[in-house]
Amino acid sequence: FGDPARLDQWRLTLFTIDGLPYQLVLVADLFAWCWLMLAMYTTKFLDGLDGLVSGVSAIGMLILFFFREICRNIKVNFEDRRAFSRKINYI
Repeated sequence: FGDPARLDQWRLTLFTIDGLPYQLVLVADLFAWCWLMLAMYTTKFLDGLDGLVSGVSAIGMLILFFFREICRNIKVNFEDRRAFSRKINYI
């Protein structure tokens, strides 16, 4: 399908502590918020039928599992990860 969708294109830096910026990643945060709201509404909507919520939850879990396995091949900027790890160990 081409290149993966980048959800971290637009960032808003809220504040910085010891050189570590705390950012709001606009598209990714909006996507996560919509996903959580949809999941909560779905479980409330399907609650009246026996076994339906557990089935939908299991299917969602499998989709997320396979999505994670696919995304393992995406390159990660390890310098950002190391800097974050150093800050966490400092605290």
